[in-house]
Amino acid sequence: KAKKALGILQKSQHFCFVHKGFLCFGDLPESKADCSWLPLQAMQKEELQTESFVLADQGSECFVVGGFDKKVSLWKNIQKEWRIHYSSLNPKKLTDGQIAYREQKGSMSLYTDKYGDVYSLDIEKALKSGGEEKLPREEYKEEKSHSVQLLYGHQDSIDFILLTPKYIVTIDKVGKIKASNRGNYLEIHTIMFGDKDGVDEA
Repeated sequence: KAKKALGILQKSQHFCFVHKGFLCFGDLPESKADCSWLPLQAMQKEELQTESFVLADQGSECFVVGGFDKKVSLWKNIQKEWRIHYSSLNPKKLTDGQIAYREQKGSMSLYTDKYGDVYSLDIEKALKSGGEEKLPREEYKEEKSHSVQLLYGHQDSIDFILLTPKYIVTIDKVGKIKASNRGNYLEIHTIMFGDKDGVDEA
C-alpha cells in the first residue's frame, strides 16, 4: 500500500525499500538461482512510516528518501555501506516525490508536503555540499545557494505529484488537480476539480 516505497538503481542493481519503520538496502541477484538470498542492510529511522517515498536517481546512483519525519535525505553506497550524504529538514511532513531529469543540468527531486507546497532538490548540488540544511519555510525562495528551493503551493495538502515532459501535475487532498509548466513553475497551464472525497491513487 505504500506509495513509491521501493527504488531500484538499474546500473548497480541496488534496491531500497521501507518496511515496518526500517529503511532496507540490498542487491538484486545476478541469476534466478540466487533469488533465495538477498543481502540486506536495514537501518531504523525515527518516525519512518510506510507513507515515506523512496526515489532512485539513476544518474548519481543514489536514493532520495522522504516522509513523515519531515526530512528529505540522499543515501549513497560508500565503501559498501549505505550512508546519508545529505539531508534537509522540511517545515512539514513530506507526502510524495518524483525524479526530474534535466538536459546538461543533472537531475533533481521534486517533492510535496502537507502545507501544499512543492519543493525542488538539486541532487548534484546536494551531493557536492553534503551535510544537513535546516531552513525556515520563508527562506527557501530567497536563498539560491541552497540545494532546496520552494517552487509554488496549493491551498491544501498535496497527496500526489506526477511529471510529464511538459508539465508538473499535483493533486491535493480535496481532489484539485493543478498542471504547471516545467519550464516556468508559476505558469499554471490548467486547474481541474475532481471528486470532493479526494483521489486514491495517481
